[in-house]
Amino acid sequence: MKKLSLLSVLLVLVIMLSGCADNASPDVTSTTEFSVVTEEVLTEEIVEPSEPTTTEPTTTEPTTIVTTTRVPETDKIENVTTKPYSINWWGKVNKAKFEVESDIRYSANGGASYGNQTKEFPSNKECYVRIQSKAISNGAGKDDIVYVTYKFTGTDKYSVKLSEGMAKRIQCEEDNTIVYIQELVADKEKNAEENIVIFQLTPFGEGSARVNISYGDNVEERYDKNSEIYFRND
Repeated sequence: MKKLSLLSVLLVLVIMLSGCADNASPDVTSTTEFSVVTEEVLTEEIVEPSEPTTTEPTTTEPTTIVTTTRVPETDKIENVTTKPYSINWWGKVNKAKFEVESDIRYSANGGASYGNQTKEFPSNKECYVRIQSKAISNGAGKDDIVYVTYKFTGTDKYSVKLSEGMAKRIQCEEDNTIVYIQELVADKEKNAEENIVIFQLTPFGEGSARVNISYGDNVEERYDKNSEIYFRND
């Protein structure tokens, strides 16, 4: 009986030990497997396949640099011609005759004062020419336009630049000649406005400058004016 009891106890112990071993083993395995799976999930990076991208070649347009020299308004050369008659306000040619008054004066002190007596000026400094004019109508042709032309000859000896006024430089085929043109608005004598233009002459040395003022065919030639000055070395 004692032997049987001892065997029974041993058998129970073996069964218990065996059961413990069975219970412990799955836990370790499960924990290990879970740890591995968890690590793989955390570290695994799934990369979606992307479509191949094509880079279009870029072309660079050639850059063209254009350098322009701006010509002052008063120095632009316009391809216009003097009209022989005035144009009335509705755009028709008016052959009415006009009288004009004009005066030419010079300054050697930068335009501080002008006179018409001095005809010689230093060849190493600017000289200013002041031209004053107005167009007079006796009723007919009131508000019509009279064209006046300022002509400088011998410009190989000096340069000409408009300093004040609204005259426009025009094309001239004559050698050593510069021409400007301007519009005068005719009116009765008491209402006619005086128009003033000033030109700057810069001599290149000794020489002379000739200035001519003329009008269209609606103004008699007797109203034209001519003047000449000289540049001398001191």
